[in-house]
Amino acid sequence: MHADLDPGPTPESGEIPFSPGDVVVAYTDGLVEQPNQPMDVAVARLADTLAAADGDAEQIADALLANCPPTDRAHDDQTLVVITHR
Repeated sequence: MHADLDPGPTPESGEIPFSPGDVVVAYTDGLVEQPNQPMDVAVARLADTLAAADGDAEQIADALLANCPPTDRAHDDQTLVVITHR
């Protein structure tokens, strides 16, 4: 028996300028998520920390991790990727 599966929309590619001084941060929700706190509050805290952070990717990551609330790491993943352009 054959089942037709809808693959969904075709992904599009594009380019976004990445200039010296730019920073890209990717993270999973486990980095910021807290019980009894709206996600937008948690994301705003991360954005405020990022805005105040300076240095290379490692220094920025350290600042973000230092300002993240403690979480139950046994129940949620935590991933943080920081890319900087010099």
